[in-house]
This record gives sequence, structure tokens and C-alpha cells, in this order.
Amino acid sequence: MSVGSLLLFELLKNCHFELRDCIKENQRSGRDATPLYYSMSEGEQMNVLVSQLSRRFHLFNQALTPCEWLGVFQEGGSITGITWNSNKEDPNGIDLGTGFLDTQWLPSRLQVFQMRNNEVKGIFCAASLPRSLLDFNIAHCLFMGTVEWKKLPDCMISLNVDSNYLEGSVDFAQVPPGLQYLVISANWFTEAVFLPPTTLEVLGLADIISLSDYQILYQAIGKVENNSILVRAKLGSMKKLEDISFHEEGQALSLNWANRGLIGSIDLCIVPNSVRFMYLENNLLIGVIDFDQLPRALEIMNLRRNKFSQCITLSPRTPNGLRFVDLRENQVTDVIHLDSGEHKPFVLWDGPSSTQKKESRGELCRFSALYAVFVCFSVLLTLFIFL
Repeated sequence: MSVGSLLLFELLKNCHFELRDCIKENQRSGRDATPLYYSMSEGEQMNVLVSQLSRRFHLFNQALTPCEWLGVFQEGGSITGITWNSNKEDPNGIDLGTGFLDTQWLPSRLQVFQMRNNEVKGIFCAASLPRSLLDFNIAHCLFMGTVEWKKLPDCMISLNVDSNYLEGSVDFAQVPPGLQYLVISANWFTEAVFLPPTTLEVLGLADIISLSDYQILYQAIGKVENNSILVRAKLGSMKKLEDISFHEEGQALSLNWANRGLIGSIDLCIVPNSVRFMYLENNLLIGVIDFDQLPRALEIMNLRRNKFSQCITLSPRTPNGLRFVDLRENQVTDVIHLDSGEHKPFVLWDGPSSTQKKESRGELCRFSALYAVFVCFSVLLTLFIFL
């Protein structure tokens, strides 16, 4: 073997050992990245990072080093900050266009990464984030996946994933110990495990409750033939519906599905108990309404101009807060008020209720009795006069 070959062999061997040591060091720190990543310079990593963005050539001058790119900041010769926030009204905003961004190519000494309001897709991988990362903000982007909370960088202070497509649970027992600010709203998280630490400010917890109510309400309209017109977003089997308002705590407050042309059977008995107002007028809905099983907080229910056909029974088990029900222009055969104490909701429909009928019959009987007494008195008076 020639001297040149020996030197080349030794050089490659040394590079291999250095790369192996670098990989081991990062594995000890908890970051998950490929060997190729560690074999590349910071500039090469940045070029791979933006390689799938549609506007990369407009924003990042290839004649410049990545440290000189828009929104890139360095300290001590290493990239420590990237701010690529888009704002249509701000001329200084950085619109990345569309495309895909793989966070495993973020520089290893990065401390701040912000990419708000960009139509960029990605897979959220906590293990691939730089271990030095303090602030990670991808609000209003198109990232998907689940968050492995225990694999986030230990030093992370702020995490904002508002309005993405992240799913799974939020495990507050596994968040970084120094995390102070967390935004998880408008995602697809279905569960919160444990309570957040007192040192952590969390925005979006109510959305987890809201998502649960969305699924219940979708079950309620499961047999409505054209229920898809109420779906504004979906992820797998999960749905988010239109025209639902929520309490601050996240529970459903009101349904406003009037004039939507809904056709088919709706199950009002499984609507969440927190719902206070239901506006379903001017549709073609059918179904059996068990007033004893309606939401316990219900106050107003408007079902006018639908196809409900049954006898309505109001009993002491009807929600106490129910004040007004509109059943006009349906096919309701009767409305029966059982003894419900002082509470009697005001019901509008196209005929008198059985109670009203009974009251009318009572009035007729009383009138007949009085008339009979009057006739008898008149006869007796006449006999008295002539005799």
C-alpha cells in the first residue's frame, strides 16, 4: 500500500472516530438524528432544511452563507436563531410559500426557531429538535404527528404549536422542567394527563374538552344524510363542526344549525349536557324527542319547520331550566304536561295541548252546571209566580 493510501486511510479512520464520538455525544444529550446529519457542515444542514420550500430561491441567496440569510442570526460563528414568521400585512414578514420542512436538519446549537403563519408541512418529532432549543414556534402551520413530551429539549422554555394537526395526549408529567409557556390550541389533542405545573402557562386546554364534545355532536347527527355540510375540519375519524359556540372552559354552549337544509334523523338525547341553546329550525329533521333525556342545561330549543311527528310528553324529569320550545310546523300530535310542579316550559305548536283540552272541558262542564242551575231557578221562579 502506498504512503498516500495509508495517509488517506488514517484520515478516513480519524474522521470516522470523530463522527462516531459526535453521534454518541448527541445521543447522550437525547437528540435523534442520522449519521449523515453529523457528517455535514452547518451550512449544508441549512441548505437541506430549506430544500423543499417553494420560495427558497426567492428568499435565500445561494451566493450567501446561511448565516447571512433573511431571518437567520448567529453567535460565535454558529447559527443560534431563525425567525421566519410570515405576516401578509408586514413587509418584513417572511413567506416561505408551501412545501415540507424536516426539523432534524435544524442546526445543533439553535436556541430560537420561529416559523409562524406559514403553509409549510412537517412531522413533529420532539427527539430530532436541537437540545439547545429554548423557543420553538410553529403556530398556524401544517405540522402533523404526536408529541413525545419527554423527548423535548430539557432546556425548552416556550413551545407554541397553535393551529396545527397534532394529536394524541398532552402529558404534563413529562414536559421539560423549565417550560414556562405552552400553546396547544386548535389542534387534535384528545386528552390531558395530569394537571400542568403551577409554573407553566398553558393556552388551549379548553380545546381538548371541545374536541370531545365535537365527537359527541357528530354522533348525534350521524344519521343525518347530508351531515358533511356541518364538518369544517377532520383528521382521521375525528371531526370539528361548524356553528357551535363553547363555554370558556371548553364545553359546548349552543348549536346554531338553522336553515342548513339538514335531512334525516337527529338524536337530541346524546347532545352534551352543557348545551343551553339549540336552534335547528327550517330543516327536514326527524327523530324521537325524549324530553326527559335532553341536555340538563337546556333553556331554549327551536325545532320549527321540521318533520318531527310524535306526542310530546313533558314531565318532572324534563330539564328544569327549559323555558321555551318551538314545535310549530312539524307533525306533532299532542303535547302532554304531566304534573311538573311550578316549572312548565312554554311550548308553541300547531294545536292545543291535552292540558288545555282538559281545561277547556272543565270550563264547559262548569258552564253547563251553572246553566242547569239557572234553568232550574227560572222554572221554580215561574211556578212560584203563577201558583
